[in-house]
Amino acid sequence: KRFQLKKLKLVHSWTSSSRGINTGGLKITMAELVKQLACPEFTAIETVLATGNVIIQTTLRAHAPQQYVVTQLSNYFGQPIAATLRTANEIAVLLAACPPVPAEYNAMLLLTEVKLYAELAPLFTSYDHTSEEVLRPAGPHAIYWLVKKGHTTQGFGGKVLGSAKYRGILTSRNVTTIATVK
Repeated sequence: KRFQLKKLKLVHSWTSSSRGINTGGLKITMAELVKQLACPEFTAIETVLATGNVIIQTTLRAHAPQQYVVTQLSNYFGQPIAATLRTANEIAVLLAACPPVPAEYNAMLLLTEVKLYAELAPLFTSYDHTSEEVLRPAGPHAIYWLVKKGHTTQGFGGKVLGSAKYRGILTSRNVTTIATVK
């Protein structure tokens, strides 16, 4: 008897974090976000909170779904949108590397697909900040930033997060938010 082997398609789960969704002027309902990202290769799309965090189930590998998300959202908003994809394991590794956060501070992860720490570190040191505030690598494409509450968009944060230069390549997430999407 002859057997035929069927090709099995593995389904991958990715968390996509997109820059600027529902902050500032980039408003979109979660239903519209799902509609904009819908495609046959995505077997499931689940939004988390209203911040542009989306869990995608797909048979595609990381680069293809990331490019699709970036293209769709950039077209929808008419400007470059940064989106990073991470697996649940990658998110767990990032979270495990984050130290406890003092009550008066926010722990942020700056997520990117390019290496930016060497460029951002001198910029960070050029702005006034408390001695507790830190900026350090959290992996090849992530930067840990401890910042005093209420100061996220001032000084270093305002320069980087508000800069058109970084708009298409960087997104930031509070560690507390990231913990809800893993």
